[in-house]
Amino acid sequence: MANMKGLDVLFVAAGGNFTPDARAISGQITQIAPRVAILMHYRTGLGGPATLAPVPDVAAGFNGRVQYKPAATMISRATLPSTPEVWLMEPLGDLTAVNPGSYTPAMPVGSGSVVSLFGNFAGSKSASSATLPLLRKLEDMEVLVDGAVAPLLFVSAGKINLQAPTKPTTQSLVEVRVGGQRVARGLMNIVRAAPGLLLAVNQDGRTNTASSPARADESLQLYVTGLGPAAPAVEDGTSRFAVPLETPTALLGGVAVTPHYTALVPGLVGIWRVDVLIPGNVRPGDTPVSLTQGFSSASLSAAIR
Repeated sequence: MANMKGLDVLFVAAGGNFTPDARAISGQITQIAPRVAILMHYRTGLGGPATLAPVPDVAAGFNGRVQYKPAATMISRATLPSTPEVWLMEPLGDLTAVNPGSYTPAMPVGSGSVVSLFGNFAGSKSASSATLPLLRKLEDMEVLVDGAVAPLLFVSAGKINLQAPTKPTTQSLVEVRVGGQRVARGLMNIVRAAPGLLLAVNQDGRTNTASSPARADESLQLYVTGLGPAAPAVEDGTSRFAVPLETPTALLGGVAVTPHYTALVPGLVGIWRVDVLIPGNVRPGDTPVSLTQGFSSASLSAAIR
């Protein structure tokens, strides 16, 4: 292994049958210290046999060092990172499934969460579901997740918003059909919980902006998707009051905060409201806010006065 030290790029088969455990591989990567280590655990969304490894299992051995990269990522010696990085790549397919709180390709989505699909969905017209439960067919478009028709919020020729199944499956095959014909296919990684921050609202009900900041020692309402299973259970495509089985942890300007209220928003599908008290010691200005529930969300910038 000594003669491999300092490789530019190391491809590693990780976490499936007949491959080493990801935790063991993390030690090997530390020893070899490549500039980029790419964990090979995906099949493509275009077919073909493969052994799959659950995303949390693959990522677990790397202590937050994993970076999620789109399938189109290109690398050369000129673009190698200055410090070692561990990558999980987006599965190759005709579509990209992303958490609308970050729009980061390859990053997992939470069970029961709102998901955005991007691709070329030829023949589709724009339409939205205006009733509950959500429709599962809009303008002759359907989306199948592992063969089951998903609840749809919005469809168009380039973007679809849907609700992920409430049962986590890790890698799920997604098919977009228009008029019964498949127009796109890809993979979606569904884990138990993967928060996505969508919006911050001040205690007075105004959207948090630079011109409408929140104040320390006031409550900040966060609208979130991807917090996982709820109690009582909520049927896919429907809406009701329910609380999460596990309470997320919030981070405001580096200060950990436990939310004092977390519940699904009645009338909305897959959207949670999380209320946190802004600590008095948070520095005023643009403050990064994030949630952790299994995975950590991308940061949302909140204005604090």
